[in-house]
Amino acid sequence: MRVLHFYNRDVPQLAMYVGQLVNAMPEGVECRVADNVVDMRNECGRFIPDIIHQHGLPPGGDEEPLLGVGQGSAGSRPRLVISVHGQAVDTAKAYAVITRSPYEHSRQANPRKEMVRNPLITTTICFAEAAQTIAAVYQRVMDSCPLLLMNRQTRLALALMIKAAVCGDKRWVDSYQFEEALAGTDFRRLYIYAEQEGVLDIVYQGIDILETYAPEKQPTDNYLPEGYRVPEAMPGATVAEMVGDIAANGVCLLRLVEMAKALYDDRLDEEALSKELDKEKLKPLFQSLLQVLSEQTLLTEGFMPCPPLDNQTTLRMRQQLVSRQQIC
Repeated sequence: MRVLHFYNRDVPQLAMYVGQLVNAMPEGVECRVADNVVDMRNECGRFIPDIIHQHGLPPGGDEEPLLGVGQGSAGSRPRLVISVHGQAVDTAKAYAVITRSPYEHSRQANPRKEMVRNPLITTTICFAEAAQTIAAVYQRVMDSCPLLLMNRQTRLALALMIKAAVCGDKRWVDSYQFEEALAGTDFRRLYIYAEQEGVLDIVYQGIDILETYAPEKQPTDNYLPEGYRVPEAMPGATVAEMVGDIAANGVCLLRLVEMAKALYDDRLDEEALSKELDKEKLKPLFQSLLQVLSEQTLLTEGFMPCPPLDNQTTLRMRQQLVSRQQIC
């Protein structure tokens, strides 16, 4: 994990704090330091951090610290962690906020806040303890909204596992394609995303069917949007009822997988389904859903009762899959 610490060099106490914190960081957290906006952006290009940890107000006051910053090492924009340090910092866009006292903590509106006392101003904690606690915050940040950080191979492995589970037979999966995907799969992020989208048991089923080795899921803790709920299955629901649920509540991976299973069922009456969708005026949405479903489960048009559509509705549903978890 790569972390770029960013602070104002005109505040000597911040320089001292950041220097000692960086030196105490545990193994696995690689740090760089920048004390002005120009150096910060140059370091982003050279170091490619996963997280920018802003300490206090940025140099220049209200300037947006991530403005113009490119992708992080995980393939997306670096995530922002802010330590307030008693200053009036806008923390609305931070993935997590670190405060140093109960009073400072109580004044923070950002719900993703952690209190870590400052070893420079209290003897109740040392820098080693503070660094361990902050490193855990970093990990929690990196475990949040994993879909944005999943590489191509991890996304492909997930889709192939789901396809195997839906079809119930590993012969539906290209073994060479699966082996290539496994070589670069980040199982930590795959498991977190599958759990958050309600398809972890389906992933386990796919792994069993594909008869492949997969590491055990490790306990994780992550930030989720306020009010986020893991989707629940709709046992006995028809395809039309699932489409209606998506029309009312938005798309989620579990509902797509349930729909794929229903479409794969030999008992499906395609003519009756088409009439019901027409009656409920859900046919255009269903066709767009088929396109997203094919991308997420790799099931082909042979399993589809009508042609898929790739249009603006399809684009919105792709965005919904990401925004379901996006916290800032």
